Amino acid sequence: DKVQDDVLEAFERWRRTADGEHHGIKYRLKTMFFSRQANDAGPFQPLLDLFMEGLTTAIRSGIPSTLRGTVWFLCSGGLSKRRQSSKSYEDLVREGHCAKNTVAARTIANDLPRTGCEENLISPLENVLLAYAVRNPVIGYCQSMNFIVATFLLYCCEEHAFWMLCSVIEEIMPVGYYTEDLRGLRSDLHVFNWCIEQYLPQLYQHFCRNAIDAAPIFMNWFLCLFVNTLPPEHAHRALDCTLHEGHKALFRIGLSILALRQKELLSTTNVVEAYSFLRQPFGEMQRAPSEELNFVEITPKQMLDAAYGPLFKNFRSAQIAKIREMCVARVQAEDEQAAARKKAWAAQNAKPATEEPTVSRHFRLGFR
Repeated sequence: DKVQDDVLEAFERWRRTADGEHHGIKYRLKTMFFSRQANDAGPFQPLLDLFMEGLTTAIRSGIPSTLRGTVWFLCSGGLSKRRQSSKSYEDLVREGHCAKNTVAARTIANDLPRTGCEENLISPLENVLLAYAVRNPVIGYCQSMNFIVATFLLYCCEEHAFWMLCSVIEEIMPVGYYTEDLRGLRSDLHVFNWCIEQYLPQLYQHFCRNAIDAAPIFMNWFLCLFVNTLPPEHAHRALDCTLHEGHKALFRIGLSILALRQKELLSTTNVVEAYSFLRQPFGEMQRAPSEELNFVEITPKQMLDAAYGPLFKNFRSAQIAKIREMCVARVQAEDEQAAARKKAWAAQNAKPATEEPTVSRHFRLGFR
């Protein structure tokens, strides 16, 4: 689990340069970060706090590609997941390949060709997804995991990608994101809708006036952590922030996309136009839905500057947490109402039971 000194030194040079620091940091602070033992900092806690603050600034400025895999693995908590597991990754892969008749395994097999990754990544991708389906049978496999893992594999070995996936699903993202009812994701969609109303009221009113419900697009954004929506470098920069700061970064990234494309979105007049635009907001569209929708290039830096800039300076995690509590309760109420309607419909349409002839009942019971 020890990180080589040259990696530590490269990491520290990048962090100090990105943060504009001119002083070094204690080697112990670096090793505490890499081992995720921040609670044991003792008298070094003030220095560690400064280190973590500087790390956040550095990550928002962009992680060098040579360090990205290491920083992702450690910031996401992947190392902690590996240490806490009672089973090794190799054991889980073996179990996964022995359980290929499950629904999860069949769905994974169908999704692998649709992921769009290089051929040499297909086998590691399958290993990671099968291993996770065995590790967490309650969730098994959810479409979108394939895109996330394929992105991890661009920078990490397959074992690191696996433990990072575990951390994303079990720690970073709220409960219920990748479950069958998607309750956690649906709650966040309500939160995001509130954020749009608060920070981009003109766009919110435009969506309401034109009956544009962008929830299906936003659902894809959040489930896939933007990796199949944004161009690669934009998506990887978004992942930099999400793996370090948690899922709250998704709201900032999403708001920044809408803010940077607000002018174009205000020219849309229906759901089809808005969907065509939001599927690839920074990408090249094959065919513009209207003459007004012309792309202006947005760099990853512009996206992150907007996400953490003055427009969203009042964005507070504590406030978002309170709003989310209300949204979770709302989604729970929606599910209860849906279950009640389903039960009432079933009772209303149930056929009245009829008494069968005695001879038929006897035959069914085996009497001859």
